[in-house]
Amino acid sequence: MAVNITSTPSRDGYVFKTSTSSWTNARDAISGTGFSSLAQSTTTLGARASKASSGRGTSWLVSRSFFTFITSRVTQVPIKATLGISGRTNEGTTIALVAANHGTSLGVTDFDAIVGWDNSGTANHTNVTYWGPSTAISWEADALNLIELNDAARKEIASSSTFSCCILDYTYDLRYSEPTSGDANYIGCYYADTTTSSRRPYIELE
Repeated sequence: MAVNITSTPSRDGYVFKTSTSSWTNARDAISGTGFSSLAQSTTTLGARASKASSGRGTSWLVSRSFFTFITSRVTQVPIKATLGISGRTNEGTTIALVAANHGTSLGVTDFDAIVGWDNSGTANHTNVTYWGPSTAISWEADALNLIELNDAARKEIASSSTFSCCILDYTYDLRYSEPTSGDANYIGCYYADTTTSSRRPYIELE
C-alpha cells in the first residue's frame, strides 16, 4: 500500500542570490540576497541560473529550492520512493535533485545548504549527494514532475526523522558554467503552502 508524505510548510521554499559584479559572485555566495518560505505557495524561481545584460550593465541570478519531509514514522527502507513536485509556468532548464541540510526555518544563509557543496568556484556535480539520477532531469511546466529516488535516498528516509532535498539548475549552477545572456534558464514550482492540495510536494513510498 502506497503512503504519501507531503512537504513541511516553512521548511520549503527558495533562496536566491543576485549580483551585478560577476557570475561567480552570484553562484558561489555563502548567503543569498533573499528568500521566500513562510506562506510561499508557488514561484517561477524554483531553480534558476540566468544572466541579463542591458545598457546599465550585466546582472546574474541564481535560485535554488529546498524541501523537507517528516519521515520519523518510516522504519523500513521502502521498495520504491517517488518525489512529486508540480511545475509552473516555465520549463527552460534541467535540474538536479540533491541532498540538503538547510535549517528548520529556511533563510538566506541556506543558499549553499547542499551536502558536499564547494563555494570555491568549481563544478560540484562530483561533490554532491544525489537523491535521484546523477544526470540532468527534465522539467515540465503545469504538470506533475515525478522523480524516482535512488537507494541512498530511500535509506535516508528510513533512518532519519526528516528528509531534506534541493533542486537546482543542472547545467549552469551545479556544473559551474556561466549562462548566456538572455537565456530562459529557470523553472517554476509549487510548495507546501499552496491552497491546492493536489499541487503540494510529496513523496510516495511503496
